[in-house]
Amino acid sequence: MAFQNYQNYLICESCLMKEDHSPVEGSIEFISYLSKCHLPFLIVTNQSKRSRESLCRQYQQIGYRFLKPEHFYTSAMAGVDLLRKQFPKKTVAGYIGTKAMKDTLQMGGFSVNLDYADFVFIGTDYHATFQDYCYVLGLLKKGALLLSTDDTNCWVDDDGKFIIGPGAICKMLENASGQKIYALGMPNTNLPLQALLFLKAEKENTLFIGSKIDQEIVSGKNAGLKTVLLTSAMNEIDNPFLNDTQPDYVVDTLFGLLR
Repeated sequence: MAFQNYQNYLICESCLMKEDHSPVEGSIEFISYLSKCHLPFLIVTNQSKRSRESLCRQYQQIGYRFLKPEHFYTSAMAGVDLLRKQFPKKTVAGYIGTKAMKDTLQMGGFSVNLDYADFVFIGTDYHATFQDYCYVLGLLKKGALLLSTDDTNCWVDDDGKFIIGPGAICKMLENASGQKIYALGMPNTNLPLQALLFLKAEKENTLFIGSKIDQEIVSGKNAGLKTVLLTSAMNEIDNPFLNDTQPDYVVDTLFGLLR
Protein backbone atom coordinates (compact mmCIF):
# COMPACT_ATOMS: atom_id res chain seq x y z
CA MET A 1 0.00 0.00 0.00
CA ALA A 2 1.26 3.48 -0.82
CA PHE A 3 1.39 4.53 2.84
CA GLN A 4 3.38 7.65 2.01
CA ASN A 5 0.49 9.03 -0.07
CA TYR A 6 -1.51 9.80 3.07
CA GLN A 7 -0.64 12.65 5.40
CA ASN A 8 -3.71 12.57 7.72
CA TYR A 9 -5.32 9.75 9.68
CA LEU A 10 -8.71 9.20 11.29
CA ILE A 11 -8.40 6.20 13.59
CA CYS A 12 -11.44 4.64 15.28
CA GLU A 13 -11.07 4.11 19.01
CA SER A 14 -11.84 0.40 18.55
CA CYS A 15 -8.41 0.02 16.90
CA LEU A 16 -6.54 0.90 20.09
CA MET A 17 -7.81 -1.39 22.85
CA LYS A 18 -9.03 -4.98 23.11
CA GLU A 19 -11.97 -6.07 25.23
CA ASP A 20 -9.55 -7.11 28.01
CA HIS A 21 -8.21 -3.51 28.05
CA SER A 22 -4.86 -4.46 26.55
CA PRO A 23 -3.51 -2.55 23.52
CA VAL A 24 -4.22 -3.88 20.03
CA GLU A 25 -1.04 -5.34 18.56
CA GLY A 26 0.97 -2.82 16.55
CA SER A 27 -1.22 0.16 17.42
CA ILE A 28 1.12 1.73 19.97
CA GLU A 29 3.96 1.57 17.43
CA PHE A 30 1.74 3.13 14.77
CA ILE A 31 0.62 6.02 16.99
CA SER A 32 4.24 6.55 18.06
CA TYR A 33 5.30 6.72 14.42
CA LEU A 34 2.63 9.28 13.52
CA SER A 35 3.59 11.41 16.52
CA LYS A 36 7.32 11.30 15.85
CA CYS A 37 6.78 12.15 12.16
CA HIS A 38 4.36 14.98 13.07
CA LEU A 39 1.62 13.43 10.90
CA PRO A 40 -1.83 14.79 11.89
CA PHE A 41 -4.30 12.25 13.28
CA LEU A 42 -7.45 12.01 15.38
CA ILE A 43 -8.92 9.16 17.41
CA VAL A 44 -12.62 9.26 16.52
CA THR A 45 -15.23 7.71 18.78
CA ASN A 46 -18.99 7.52 19.35
CA GLN A 47 -18.26 7.52 23.07
CA SER A 48 -19.50 10.65 24.80
CA LYS A 49 -19.62 9.61 28.45
CA ARG A 50 -15.96 10.40 29.10
CA SER A 51 -13.94 13.56 28.52
CA ARG A 52 -11.00 13.76 26.14
CA GLU A 53 -8.70 14.06 29.17
CA SER A 54 -10.16 10.92 30.74
CA LEU A 55 -9.88 8.95 27.50
CA CYS A 56 -6.30 10.09 27.08
CA ARG A 57 -5.32 9.01 30.60
CA GLN A 58 -6.83 5.57 30.03
CA TYR A 59 -4.78 5.00 26.89
CA GLN A 60 -1.60 6.45 28.32
CA GLN A 61 -1.86 3.94 31.17
CA ILE A 62 -1.65 1.00 28.73
CA GLY A 63 1.26 2.37 26.76
CA TYR A 64 0.02 5.09 24.38
CA ARG A 65 2.35 7.70 25.86
CA PHE A 66 2.30 9.89 22.73
CA LEU A 67 -1.47 10.47 22.88
CA LYS A 68 -2.76 13.83 24.08
CA PRO A 69 -6.35 14.94 24.87
CA GLU A 70 -6.46 16.97 21.64
CA HIS A 71 -6.04 13.74 19.65
CA PHE A 72 -9.56 12.61 20.60
CA TYR A 73 -12.68 13.69 18.68
CA THR A 74 -16.10 12.46 19.80
CA SER A 75 -19.48 12.28 18.08
CA ALA A 76 -20.80 14.86 20.56
CA MET A 77 -18.03 17.25 19.49
CA ALA A 78 -18.89 16.57 15.85
CA GLY A 79 -22.55 17.33 16.54
CA VAL A 80 -21.71 20.61 18.30
CA ASP A 81 -19.43 21.68 15.44
CA LEU A 82 -22.03 20.83 12.80
CA LEU A 83 -24.99 22.48 14.54
CA ARG A 84 -23.13 25.69 15.35
CA LYS A 85 -22.42 26.07 11.62
CA GLN A 86 -25.90 25.12 10.40
CA PHE A 87 -27.91 26.86 13.13
CA PRO A 88 -25.73 29.67 14.53
CA LYS A 89 -28.67 31.35 16.28
CA LYS A 90 -29.81 28.18 18.08
CA THR A 91 -27.60 27.84 21.12
CA VAL A 92 -29.66 26.10 23.82
CA ALA A 93 -29.32 22.37 24.49
CA GLY A 94 -30.63 19.65 26.77
CA TYR A 95 -29.01 16.26 27.18
CA ILE A 96 -28.96 12.78 28.65
CA GLY A 97 -25.37 11.96 29.52
CA THR A 98 -22.48 12.56 31.87
CA LYS A 99 -20.66 15.72 32.91
CA ALA A 100 -18.38 15.15 29.90
CA MET A 101 -21.37 15.63 27.61
CA LYS A 102 -22.40 18.82 29.41
CA ASP A 103 -18.84 20.15 29.23
CA THR A 104 -18.68 19.42 25.49
CA LEU A 105 -21.91 21.34 24.89
CA GLN A 106 -20.84 24.33 26.96
CA MET A 107 -17.33 24.45 25.49
CA GLY A 108 -18.98 24.47 22.06
CA GLY A 109 -21.02 27.56 22.92
CA PHE A 110 -24.30 25.96 24.00
CA SER A 111 -26.13 26.88 27.18
CA VAL A 112 -27.95 24.10 29.04
CA ASN A 113 -31.53 24.95 29.94
CA LEU A 114 -34.01 22.89 31.97
CA ASP A 115 -37.12 24.53 30.49
CA TYR A 116 -36.37 24.95 26.78
CA ALA A 117 -33.88 23.60 24.26
CA ASP A 118 -33.23 23.81 20.53
CA PHE A 119 -31.51 20.42 20.59
CA VAL A 120 -31.43 17.38 22.86
CA PHE A 121 -28.25 15.26 22.81
CA ILE A 122 -28.59 11.63 23.89
CA GLY A 123 -25.50 9.84 25.17
CA THR A 124 -24.71 7.19 27.76
CA ASP A 125 -25.78 7.82 31.35
CA TYR A 126 -25.91 4.87 33.74
CA HIS A 127 -27.76 6.99 36.30
CA ALA A 128 -30.53 8.40 34.09
CA THR A 129 -34.00 7.93 35.58
CA PHE A 130 -37.57 7.75 34.33
CA GLN A 131 -37.94 11.38 35.36
CA ASP A 132 -34.91 12.31 33.23
CA TYR A 133 -36.44 10.71 30.16
CA CYS A 134 -39.75 12.48 30.83
CA TYR A 135 -37.88 15.79 31.16
CA VAL A 136 -36.26 15.21 27.75
CA LEU A 137 -39.62 14.20 26.29
CA GLY A 138 -40.99 17.55 27.40
CA LEU A 139 -38.20 19.39 25.59
CA LEU A 140 -38.86 17.38 22.44
CA LYS A 141 -42.59 18.08 22.61
CA LYS A 142 -41.74 21.80 22.70
CA GLY A 143 -39.83 21.44 19.41
CA ALA A 144 -36.28 20.44 20.31
CA LEU A 145 -34.47 18.23 17.78
CA LEU A 146 -33.48 14.72 18.91
CA LEU A 147 -29.76 13.96 18.44
CA SER A 148 -28.14 10.55 18.94
CA THR A 149 -24.40 10.43 19.66
CA ASP A 150 -24.29 6.61 19.36
CA ASP A 151 -26.77 4.29 17.65
CA THR A 152 -25.74 1.25 19.76
CA ASN A 153 -28.84 -0.43 21.18
CA CYS A 154 -27.12 -2.50 23.85
CA TRP A 155 -23.79 -3.94 24.92
CA VAL A 156 -22.29 -6.14 27.63
CA ASP A 157 -20.17 -4.41 30.27
CA ASP A 158 -17.03 -5.75 31.98
CA ASP A 159 -19.17 -7.54 34.58
CA GLY A 160 -21.21 -9.37 31.94
CA LYS A 161 -24.31 -7.21 32.43
CA PHE A 162 -26.42 -6.06 29.50
CA ILE A 163 -26.53 -2.27 29.17
CA ILE A 164 -29.23 -0.38 27.26
CA GLY A 165 -27.48 1.85 24.73
CA PRO A 166 -28.24 5.40 23.53
CA GLY A 167 -29.67 4.01 20.29
CA ALA A 168 -32.47 2.22 22.14
CA ILE A 169 -33.13 5.26 24.35
CA CYS A 170 -33.41 7.46 21.26
CA LYS A 171 -35.89 5.08 19.63
CA MET A 172 -38.05 5.19 22.76
CA LEU A 173 -37.98 9.01 22.76
CA GLU A 174 -38.64 9.09 19.01
CA ASN A 175 -41.76 6.97 19.47
CA ALA A 176 -42.97 9.03 22.43
CA SER A 177 -42.31 12.47 20.94
CA GLY A 178 -42.84 12.01 17.21
CA GLN A 179 -39.43 13.64 16.61
CA LYS A 180 -37.12 11.91 14.15
CA ILE A 181 -33.63 10.95 15.29
CA TYR A 182 -30.68 12.84 13.82
CA ALA A 183 -27.66 10.54 14.11
CA LEU A 184 -24.35 12.21 14.94
CA GLY A 185 -22.12 9.17 15.36
CA MET A 186 -21.01 6.34 13.11
CA PRO A 187 -22.27 4.73 10.86
CA ASN A 188 -23.58 8.18 9.93
CA THR A 189 -21.02 10.24 7.99
CA ASN A 190 -21.17 13.26 10.29
CA LEU A 191 -18.32 12.16 12.56
CA PRO A 192 -15.65 11.55 9.87
CA LEU A 193 -16.68 14.63 7.89
CA GLN A 194 -16.54 16.94 10.90
CA ALA A 195 -13.28 15.31 12.02
CA LEU A 196 -11.81 16.18 8.62
CA LEU A 197 -12.76 19.83 9.11
CA PHE A 198 -11.43 19.80 12.67
CA LEU A 199 -8.13 18.37 11.41
CA LYS A 200 -8.09 20.83 8.47
CA ALA A 201 -7.50 17.85 6.18
CA GLU A 202 -8.58 16.89 2.65
CA LYS A 203 -10.26 13.59 1.79
CA GLU A 204 -7.69 12.78 -0.89
CA ASN A 205 -4.79 12.51 1.55
CA THR A 206 -6.64 11.14 4.59
CA LEU A 207 -6.89 7.48 5.61
CA PHE A 208 -9.79 6.22 7.73
CA ILE A 209 -8.99 3.19 9.90
CA GLY A 210 -11.61 1.04 11.66
CA SER A 211 -12.34 -2.47 12.88
CA LYS A 212 -16.15 -2.62 12.58
CA ILE A 213 -17.42 -2.89 9.03
CA ASP A 214 -21.12 -2.20 9.67
CA GLN A 215 -20.41 0.88 11.77
CA GLU A 216 -16.96 2.33 11.10
CA ILE A 217 -15.93 1.23 7.60
CA VAL A 218 -19.43 2.06 6.27
CA SER A 219 -19.12 5.52 7.82
CA GLY A 220 -15.71 6.16 6.28
CA LYS A 221 -16.67 4.83 2.85
CA ASN A 222 -19.89 6.85 2.71
CA ALA A 223 -17.91 9.94 3.69
CA GLY A 224 -15.75 9.45 0.60
CA LEU A 225 -12.59 8.35 2.42
CA LYS A 226 -10.16 5.55 1.69
CA THR A 227 -10.63 2.97 4.43
CA VAL A 228 -8.48 0.39 6.19
CA LEU A 229 -9.97 -2.58 8.05
CA LEU A 230 -7.88 -3.67 11.05
CA THR A 231 -8.64 -7.38 11.43
CA SER A 232 -6.73 -7.91 14.70
CA ALA A 233 -9.18 -5.59 16.49
CA MET A 234 -12.30 -7.20 15.04
CA ASN A 235 -14.86 -9.22 16.96
CA GLU A 236 -14.03 -12.90 16.47
CA ILE A 237 -17.51 -13.70 15.09
CA ASP A 238 -17.33 -11.02 12.38
CA ASN A 239 -16.55 -12.07 8.82
CA PRO A 240 -15.44 -9.06 6.75
CA PHE A 241 -16.11 -10.82 3.46
CA LEU A 242 -19.82 -11.37 4.11
CA ASN A 243 -20.61 -7.64 4.11
CA ASP A 244 -21.75 -5.64 1.09
CA THR A 245 -19.40 -2.81 2.06
CA GLN A 246 -15.73 -3.64 1.62
CA PRO A 247 -12.70 -1.65 2.83
CA ASP A 248 -10.11 -0.35 0.41
CA TYR A 249 -7.33 -2.07 2.37
CA VAL A 250 -7.12 -4.84 4.95
CA VAL A 251 -4.27 -5.18 7.47
CA ASP A 252 -3.76 -7.51 10.42
CA THR A 253 -1.97 -4.85 12.49
CA LEU A 254 -1.50 -1.11 12.10
CA PHE A 255 2.22 -1.78 12.13
CA GLY A 256 1.56 -3.31 8.71
CA LEU A 257 0.91 0.18 7.36
CA LEU A 258 4.50 1.09 8.07
CA ARG A 259 5.94 -1.58 5.81
